[in-house]
Amino acid sequence: MKTNFKKTLLGLAALAAGAGVMSACSTIESKLPSELYDQKLVSFEDGKNDIYNNKLGNIYDAIVNSGDTNSARVLNNILYMYAEATYAPFFGEGGLHEAIDAHIDGDDTKLNAILAEYPIYEGKAYKAETIHLGFINKIHEAFHGYVNNSSYQVREHFKEELFYDAQLKNYYDLETEESYGKVPYNQDAEIRDGAFRLSEDYPEVESAGMYLDGQGTTRNAYFLDIFGVYEDYINRALLPDIYRSELVSNYLQLENTSQLMMTPARHIDYISLSDNAAYPNAVQDLMKAYCDKVINAAGVDAEKFGFTFLADLYKGTTARYYDGGEMEAMMNSIYDAAGWTIGGTIDIVGYGTVAFTKQSTLGTYAENYSKLTDNRITDDSSIRSDFTSNGTYTVETGLAIKYGTLLADSSKTNTGWYTSSSNLSGLSSKLSTRLFQVQVANEVGVPDANLLYGKYINGLYYMMPTSYETGAENPFLVYDGGSWYICRVDAASKYAKLASEGEGSYTDEEAEHIINIIGHSLASNETFKTSANKYYVDAMAAVYHDSYVYDYFKNTFPDLFK
Repeated sequence: MKTNFKKTLLGLAALAAGAGVMSACSTIESKLPSELYDQKLVSFEDGKNDIYNNKLGNIYDAIVNSGDTNSARVLNNILYMYAEATYAPFFGEGGLHEAIDAHIDGDDTKLNAILAEYPIYEGKAYKAETIHLGFINKIHEAFHGYVNNSSYQVREHFKEELFYDAQLKNYYDLETEESYGKVPYNQDAEIRDGAFRLSEDYPEVESAGMYLDGQGTTRNAYFLDIFGVYEDYINRALLPDIYRSELVSNYLQLENTSQLMMTPARHIDYISLSDNAAYPNAVQDLMKAYCDKVINAAGVDAEKFGFTFLADLYKGTTARYYDGGEMEAMMNSIYDAAGWTIGGTIDIVGYGTVAFTKQSTLGTYAENYSKLTDNRITDDSSIRSDFTSNGTYTVETGLAIKYGTLLADSSKTNTGWYTSSSNLSGLSSKLSTRLFQVQVANEVGVPDANLLYGKYINGLYYMMPTSYETGAENPFLVYDGGSWYICRVDAASKYAKLASEGEGSYTDEEAEHIINIIGHSLASNETFKTSANKYYVDAMAAVYHDSYVYDYFKNTFPDLFK
């Protein structure tokens, strides 16, 4: 007896090719070509014996029903295989991650091998670096999401051990203390800090005194070693979707280049602070003081004293700035100019003694906390209920929870790349409706342009609303619906800039990075995903051959070959 493994597996690969026939359909799913339906799985040398249900079609019907999730799963697996064959596997010997790390350390041997083997990179290192950075950022976004997942928190603190244990229970193969040489996760719970921002660079840049990935060192980080400990998790839980998304982005670059280049993209940083009803002018005064002391002040690093710094002043989460240095000096200068006054200190379990200003959010908490007494007559029952969650825990614990939540609040500021299809509901429409106008792209990067949409101050570009008070000292400071806004635009793309035409144009490396970002912003669109899937299954039908598919299934489903 002999088994036709290679023919059978080639038939499974043809499921993807069968999908290509449906090019006029709105959906795409795997189908078994009719000529393979009656193919025998097992044949005998004498040709006389046979086995019941000895057909590929019988197996197909048993595990893949038209319209169910199995057919989509087959397609997704093959698309992932194709994507890895296009961009190189992420991990392992000869993988993209290892090659880029070696490149950063000055050894280009592995990267050169990838450039020679994978035509997608056209032999250019920056193209591989762009793809790698996109993968890294998506992995980091996922892990940062776990930091903010209450399942892995203790009293508003992130505890990596909880995440680690959860993935072990989900049967992921993680590093152990024996294999890693030490406990493979941070044992201490880390304060979740709303001022922490994900780095857009690789290697990662520190933010708010923290890193997302400790890379196995002793530096302050939420995770001890993301890529060293969680390789199997990343491989199975994250990379398949990341690779398939990259295929969609690449499809758009191949088939819709002009649309990508004409899609306006902006890298912005903005802040939104709501009025404090108890102190009606306090937030306006704080914003104006910040403009005076930071944005308009010559020689002051407006990025060092950025919007997360201002948000901390507003929230009252300023303990980190009492360092006797320039951060404390700037904090005091802004508070003094705004007329914000120190209200005293408050003891918070787990955080120690914390100073606060009356006008800050923490000041409101402190004022309410002071109304809680042991006297039933003078005690404020509604405030007590708020601090104890209706008697679930003590008021001291409630204060600590409120403070931890306040520390972790990152909703006051936002930064990153956005396109015209992005959700910018947190930004005033007085700015968002102007942000993606071509005039903004004409002005950003060209300080001597005829400025109509923004204003350059100390080398940085700030958006302005359509109308503002004549002679206004801070025309970029916008009030709308009870909140105050400032929006800085650090980069703004348009077709000419991406095509390296005219003033303010991007280098090839910069353009590649921005086009890739725009592609990813559109890759979740179902219409584009469907079109991309059809495009790639056609490509796979022409490229995949017998032994390649055989090796793939043998490695992916080893039990079939025992």
